[in-house]
Amino acid sequence: MQGLHYLLYIWLGIVIEASHYRGGSFTWKPVSPQVPNQNPVPISFTQRHAWRRGSYYCDQNTINSGGTVGGGSVCCLGSQCGSLSCPLSTSVPCTDFSVSQDMSAGQASSILNLAPNIKIALTFTGGAWISLQSGGGNWAVTTQISTYMRADGHYNTAPTSAMVPVKLLRQGFSYTWLIPTADTDGDTVKCRWASASATVPTNIFADECAGICNTFPGASLNSSSCMMSYTASAVGFWAVSLMMEDYEFTWQTTALSATPLQFIVQVYASSSSCTVGKKPLSNTLSNTTTIIPNITTPAISTTTANPAITTTGITVPSSTTPYTGTGASTTVRTTTSTTTSTTTASISTTTLTTTTTTMPAVQILQPSDIIKKCEQPVIIGTLLSTTVVGAISLVVYGVFMAKIAASML
Repeated sequence: MQGLHYLLYIWLGIVIEASHYRGGSFTWKPVSPQVPNQNPVPISFTQRHAWRRGSYYCDQNTINSGGTVGGGSVCCLGSQCGSLSCPLSTSVPCTDFSVSQDMSAGQASSILNLAPNIKIALTFTGGAWISLQSGGGNWAVTTQISTYMRADGHYNTAPTSAMVPVKLLRQGFSYTWLIPTADTDGDTVKCRWASASATVPTNIFADECAGICNTFPGASLNSSSCMMSYTASAVGFWAVSLMMEDYEFTWQTTALSATPLQFIVQVYASSSSCTVGKKPLSNTLSNTTTIIPNITTPAISTTTANPAITTTGITVPSSTTPYTGTGASTTVRTTTSTTTSTTTASISTTTLTTTTTTMPAVQILQPSDIIKKCEQPVIIGTLLSTTVVGAISLVVYGVFMAKIAASML
């Protein structure tokens, strides 16, 4: 009986220690995507894994010192792997941790020199997942890589995602969220559920999800928009395993590549009140990003009234000199021409006198008045010139007649 207790203790210890995986993801890109006909083709391969912190401990000191978490290997599947076999370790430098989630996570990038014009699958398998409400046990994280050149003459880059490792949902609510994806080539990215028997282009079958295939019951996935919906009814942990695929053209039915995305959904209970704000009347999701260019606003042109208004063609009395200053004036210069003729036997004279008259303030003409005045064809300059010439002519005529009278004496 004592031996049975001992064996049971060992078995429980193995199960507890083995339940430590919390999901992972792969992505890759060519080192020089625009350089054609490379041999070999250098590929930058990035892997990220999350573990139970109790199994692979990580804190800030671990991160600062470059300590690693995890263990195992990434292996190649297919007849075109060549000498790759299991080329990469999954023991990666720790990059973040969570005490409350009991989680340690790490990420690393490595260079793989692959032959041109091949399609292979790289996979990481092991056991076992943390305790889940559905599924669990062994894990499998698998990606498909192609070194064929695209129609645009470049090597393909796989899509990526910045999805959080743990999605928290409150019990009793319905949720819809976007799986964040990105593609350097600008390809169309679609999402699908991972498959236990996916067909890799090298005519082999690859397990993409192992013990967590279709273990998120009740969830729906929109393949085109990568939108996921779920009603959080039960408390616990669920593992989600998706594949992101990129398509160079919308009419294509075969993806250029497939990269995995695995994460945890945790539904928690809460007794605190929660108020949901107003929702939009229609779907506000957009797949298009509009960049607004710099907008140059021209300066607004303003016109300031000039009080010194020059008027031409306005008919005014010939004896009045217009006031051209600003504001109002109480003095108007009036020139009055008076002709006095004295006839004697010897001389005839003409006298010109100028008087200054104080008048009420001058009325400043408004633009509408100026327009009306300008309709008259007489020019004020002509009037003034005629008056001056006439006065001079009278003086000359008087002098001339005086000389004639003197010569007759």
